[in-house]
Amino acid sequence: MTYRSPADYRLRAFVWSALLAWSIAVWIAIIAFIAIPAAKAIVEAASNPAACAGYARSDCAAVMGER
Repeated sequence: MTYRSPADYRLRAFVWSALLAWSIAVWIAIIAFIAIPAAKAIVEAASNPAACAGYARSDCAAVMGER
């Protein structure tokens, strides 16, 4: 059996916590830069049908997201 010092466990805990923090940061970035603007575009397209005149229903949210 291999002896592991308390420093080994602290290093392992630090690495896992850093990985968790990085993962949380990535999810926050995904939500902030992709999901929220997409949701805003969908809500705006649904509330203002005249803005989507001439576009297919599937293209309307994409068009509104570009504005």
